[in-house]
Amino acid sequence: MEIIVPKSSGFCPGVKRAEDGVFQLKEKTPKVNLHGPLIHNQIYTSMLESKGIETVDTESLPEGETLVIRTHGISMQEEKKLAQKFVLKDLTCPIVKRVQKHIEKAAHEESFVIISGKEGHAEVQGLVSYAKDHIVIETENELEKFLKDYKNIIPENYKQIFILSQTTHSRIFFEHICDAIKNTITHIPVVIKDTICAVTENKEKESLELQKTVDWTIVIGDPHSSNSKKLYTILKKASENTLFTKNLVDLQEIKDDWVNTNKVLVVSSASTPLFIEQEIVAYLKNI
Repeated sequence: MEIIVPKSSGFCPGVKRAEDGVFQLKEKTPKVNLHGPLIHNQIYTSMLESKGIETVDTESLPEGETLVIRTHGISMQEEKKLAQKFVLKDLTCPIVKRVQKHIEKAAHEESFVIISGKEGHAEVQGLVSYAKDHIVIETENELEKFLKDYKNIIPENYKQIFILSQTTHSRIFFEHICDAIKNTITHIPVVIKDTICAVTENKEKESLELQKTVDWTIVIGDPHSSNSKKLYTILKKASENTLFTKNLVDLQEIKDDWVNTNKVLVVSSASTPLFIEQEIVAYLKNI
């Protein structure tokens, strides 16, 4: 059986930077304090915990300790509060950090901020803290409700609308939101900023091309990871012979019959560690 792994498979540069940062800290101290999971992958989180790199309760963490801000970032208010008590090591993804700055600038320019994304997602919770008045839109139903009632949602004093996206959200939906709002709201300018992660998009495009040549596709990721679920959704839509798994054990439970399978595409999400992918690839090669 031939196994194909895209060049872009696995950790994105932002996650690699965060991983390097925590392991560099670990060389200097027996314990590294994380403000929430570094990434959305429980297997990886458990591995870090076994090495003394773990999420801590900031209420009980002694003052002066070093605290790592995870890749998704945190709210502006919380960052200021934590900086008064701890030494912060900010490992927020640089792309997410730039999006925060875009929103902060838009707020100073009296813009009403619209984010294409998931309200409860860790990244979005940080992003909205940089806005004044804002709305997060995740579904078609939420978009329809906003378009019907936008005159009561957007304060009259705003000079423009600023639309952007959670870095891992759907481009198709983001562009749909932009078109719908531009066509409906015409009395004030609508400014659009493309903030979707290009690295994630390139992985999706590369995987879609390679998928055309294989019998099966395996997407590796955590069920709670937005970028993992989006990658799977895109590839599943292109081919029914697409599986989602979090590790080898999970894969073996989903599918153990690979008869008449000659070529398989294995692609890991941006928050999937290499060791999980390597185990699955080794297993498939030995069939």
